[in-house]
Amino acid sequence: MFIMTQLGFINHNILIINHYPARKKGVIYIIMDREEIIRIFAGNLRAERARKKFSQEYLAEKADITPEYLARVEHEKYSPSLVVIAKLALALGVSVDKLIPLDI
Repeated sequence: MFIMTQLGFINHNILIINHYPARKKGVIYIIMDREEIIRIFAGNLRAERARKKFSQEYLAEKADITPEYLARVEHEKYSPSLVVIAKLALALGVSVDKLIPLDI
């Protein structure tokens, strides 16, 4: 089943994800707290990096970011841009939804 997704913010702390399921009427709203998204992403990033046995330095080099920036992302100090998230996923050889699962 194909699902179209639209992302929108209520404010800087709450993310709304609107899912429009194919062949079904209605909209499904998922509301996630910004800190929760960062926590989930950082945990999945650390786990995937460990699974691949990549050092922070190696992954940072592959993703074309600094090791310091990667460390801050993994420790939930920084919220990476979509471009950085895509670069990290590519460097790890995984899809973005492996790092930020938006399952309903």
